[in-house]
This record gives sequence, structure tokens and C-alpha cells, in this order.
Amino acid sequence: MTTGLATLDRPLAPPARGVVPRAPLDPVRNATRPAPSDAIRHGGRVGSTSARPGTLGRPAGDGWSRPPSGSAGATAVLEPAAVAQRVGSARRRLTLLACVAGGGAAAAVVLVLAVQLRHADLAATLAAVRPDQLALAALWFALSLVAAAYNLSGFSALRPRLRETLLAQLAVGGLRLVAPSALSTPAVMMRYLVRSGSTVPDAATTVGASQSAQLLATAAVVGALGVHSGHGWSALPAGRGLAVAAVVGTLVLAGVAAARRSERVRGWARTVWRSQVALAAHARRHPGRVVAGLLASAGLTLTHMLAFAACVAAAGGQVPLLTLAAVYLGAAAAGSLVPTPGGIGAVEAALVAGLTAAGLGLPAATAAALLSRLVAVWLPALPGLVALAVLRRRGLL
Repeated sequence: MTTGLATLDRPLAPPARGVVPRAPLDPVRNATRPAPSDAIRHGGRVGSTSARPGTLGRPAGDGWSRPPSGSAGATAVLEPAAVAQRVGSARRRLTLLACVAGGGAAAAVVLVLAVQLRHADLAATLAAVRPDQLALAALWFALSLVAAAYNLSGFSALRPRLRETLLAQLAVGGLRLVAPSALSTPAVMMRYLVRSGSTVPDAATTVGASQSAQLLATAAVVGALGVHSGHGWSALPAGRGLAVAAVVGTLVLAGVAAARRSERVRGWARTVWRSQVALAAHARRHPGRVVAGLLASAGLTLTHMLAFAACVAAAGGQVPLLTLAAVYLGAAAAGSLVPTPGGIGAVEAALVAGLTAAGLGLPAATAAALLSRLVAVWLPALPGLVALAVLRRRGLL
């Protein structure tokens, strides 16, 4: 009695006329397999079917058996998991490349500043810092955290508690040392809202609406400063004013070019538009809370600008507030474009460049930039890490 593959040695009788030969049954799986002669002729494989015992009838692309890589009939078949793995690997390489490029650019800028400051008496400038103005800058930054908390709660349907929302805003400062600012703030806020009971789409809409409201409030604050000062831009010499306008125009053109070439930037613009639509719908349902959120957005922008102005005054500089607003917003945009943790390197360079273009000396401009980053990034880092640990222990992050 012969079973299994022993039938391969038995000669086949010629089929009767008009009868189509059928392949013998596999005694193991009771499934149809190719004729033995074909299996022998193709080296144990016919098409995409394996002739190994225990694997008969299984297609080669289902993960059980595959054609040999060197065979002429081998076809590259990628499974969904393999495709996802390759896409994830490509994204990680692109992210690493962007981080390396951003870090290299920041290092180059810091090196240029160090070369320019080699003959400047930066130590004397830092020694002459006014502590009262530095304390005022820290106070303005603390008030900005309260404004940011009300900015978020004004557009949320959950009515989150103020204490936990303040801790979440403070936790952002702890994450800025390890992640870019453009990623750490939305990630922490969305996670906080979701863990507080919101759905993921509602949390994304809330964060997007709050950031869009801040964008609109920033434009309103800058316009109000321009109307109130009246001579903010005229205080600059013509050449320096043109230089600042050229920098702003270059940033705008770079954003437009990026939107035309990058699907991610276009997606960001579409997200902003959808957030505006969601903001209008939320305003019809809760007008009082939205008004409070808009006022908090304006307060957030204004407190940041006042904190930066206090740092400039602490370093001994005197620059119009409208000019400081333009320098601060340009540096914030530079920090968002360069993917370094907290925008380190790019923001300092943009602040120094903007202040020197506004007429401030290089030592004073460098000292003001360092003080501003000390107040906004380095001092809140340790309390931010503590707040992050507290929220994680409470299950809110």
C-alpha cells in the first residue's frame, strides 16, 4: 500500500479518450494538488503552489511558502504588514534626516554668533541685567500659562478643571526639551482632553480651534499695537525697516512655496480651515465661553510679547513694542520650522538677528535673547517635568 508521495514513482496509465485527467488526492490534507509529473518537472512547485508535504495547496504568497529569490518565476509580493513596515522605516529616516538638518543649521547659527561675539563684552552685559525686569518677565510668563488654560477650556465642551489644565500647560514646558514646540503642545493638550473624557475628534477640534483663535487674536493684537503706537515702524531707520520687512516677506513667501509643494502644509491649512468652521459652530452654542477663549488667546499673545519686552529691558535695550512683536513672532515661526527640541538654536538666532536689525547692539541683543529663552524654556522645564509626572499618576496623560 502506497500513500503520500510514493505515488510519484508509479507510472501513470494513459487517460481514456475524452477524459480529462484529475490530480490525485493528498492523503494528509485531502486537497487537490498538481499532477506528479508537473510537480517533478517544476522542481516541486507549480505556479504559486508548493509541493512540499504538509503544505500542498497553499499559495506561495500567503506567508507559508515563497518562490526562491533566484528563480525566474519569482514575483515580489509585499504583504500589508511589510508595506507598513517599509513606510514607517521611510518616515523614521525622513524624521531623522530633518532633525539632523535642523540641528546642523542650529549649530551653524550658534557658531556664527559665537564668532561675532568673540570681541563683545557679553559677560559685562549679563552682569548688568536688571533683576526687577527679569522678575517681571517671569511674572508675565506665569500669567501666560493662565491665559493658555482659559484659551483651551473656552473651546472645549468638557469644562476641564482649571488646576489640571494649568498642570497640562506647565507639562508642555517639560516636553519642550525633548520635542519640537509645534508637536509637544498639541500632543499634550489632545492627550489631556482624551484622558479627561473627550473623544479623539472632539479633542482635535478643540485644540485646533484654540490654536486658530490664538492666530486670529495674534493678528488682532499686532494690529492694535500698530494703531496705538502710530510711530512703531517709523522709529526704525528706512534701511532697517526694509530689512525687517524683507525678512517677514521672505517668511511669507517660504510658507506659500511650502504650501504649494508640500502636502503636509496643505493639510495643515485645511485643518485650520476646518477648525474655523468648528469654532463658528461652537460659538453659536456657547457664545460666552468662546468670547472668554478669544480674550484668553489675546492675553496669551500679549503676555508673551510683554515678557519678551521685559527681557529686552532687563538687558538694557529700548525697542518699540510693535517692533518687538514682529521680532518675537518671526522667531516663533523660525522655531516651528526648524525641528529641534524647543526650537533651540533657531529661535535664539532669529531673536538676535531681529533685535540687531531693530538697532540694538549685538551684546544687548544676545543677552536679551538668552534671557527670553531662560524665562520661557529653561526655568519652566523642571516644574513642567513635575507636572507631567503628577498628571501621569492621576491618569490624565
